[in-house]
Amino acid sequence: MSHESHLPSQLLAVLDQGRSLIDSLDAETYARIPAPIASSPIGAHMRHVLDAVQCFARGAGAEIDYDHRERNEAIESEPGAALARLGELMGAITSLELDLARTVRVRSDVPVHEDLPGDGWVDSTVEREILYVLSHTIHHYALIAMILRHLGQEPVDGFGVAPSTLRHWREVGRCAPLVG
Repeated sequence: MSHESHLPSQLLAVLDQGRSLIDSLDAETYARIPAPIASSPIGAHMRHVLDAVQCFARGAGAEIDYDHRERNEAIESEPGAALARLGELMGAITSLELDLARTVRVRSDVPVHEDLPGDGWVDSTVEREILYVLSHTIHHYALIAMILRHLGQEPVDGFGVAPSTLRHWREVGRCAPLVG
């Protein structure tokens, strides 16, 4: 079995980290805007992550449109709504029969000068898009970890940290980033 064949499982594992985090938070912390360091609460980051995962799951067979997001505001403020959506998406990812080499069309809005040609769609592969969703999710988890620290809570070890960074920390015998 190739390394790439584990990508769906890795995505599920990262999503499960989000489930564990949401389970550990009270509704006030989940929805609190952490001024002055950010204008979006943890819930908004989770909603954004789940939107990207939903776009992937919905389009992995042919076209993935990251611009066509649900943006369900209940997920931003209600941990129970986020957990329900997360469960649905993890089930959807599990049930997908993914051909990682399959070519898919992908659209994601990027700043484009109006004089430039193109409709915003590009070719990609299912494998590359799983990597994108993983990276995107970890990036938002890092922002969530920053918010948690601002609110006086320490996230679990490794939450919001790229796998390559975790590997580096193990290699140098350090289990956490240096502070200060």
